[in-house]
Amino acid sequence: AVVVAVVGGAGTDVGVDVQQRLSLKTFLHYGLMYNYETIKRYNLILTELVGDIEEQYGFVNANVGLNYHNRNKAGVPGVHYIINTGVSIPFFKIFSGFTPQLDNVDAGFVYGASPFAKFYWGYSFISGIEFGAFSYLKYTYRVQTARRVVEVAEEDIIDDVKIVNNIAAYQFGLTIAWNFF
Repeated sequence: AVVVAVVGGAGTDVGVDVQQRLSLKTFLHYGLMYNYETIKRYNLILTELVGDIEEQYGFVNANVGLNYHNRNKAGVPGVHYIINTGVSIPFFKIFSGFTPQLDNVDAGFVYGASPFAKFYWGYSFISGIEFGAFSYLKYTYRVQTARRVVEVAEEDIIDDVKIVNNIAAYQFGLTIAWNFF
């Protein structure tokens, strides 16, 4: 099965996951995810500017993980829950930039990892219709390399800097699902 997932949070994740059955109730999932994030910083160490600086970046992640479903047939009345765990690793940067534009800073590659866990609990009162709730927890550890060029006495000095981001995101919500097949 191919599942397209759209998840919002501190940024936006859009991707395609492939699920492969390992046993009756356990699935391996893997795929690609595009991630766009915007971070506001105050007094960024790369610049002498005082105040807010907005950083934007987008990159492609490789995802891999496991799903567990407590039942193997959709649409059957009763309790249904899913536990989904995995990790997302960036491997290709699309863009990176700062607002206001920092002419002397070249944002480098972003690397790190984002372990995540998703939980779903639903109940079917009648065959084919399910009401449920979900929660999503994601911890992001990113290290971004950046290069700052500073002109001192008519000579360019190159300063390599690492910026570490630790972001925790939590989402929850309610769902209504139907399956009459």
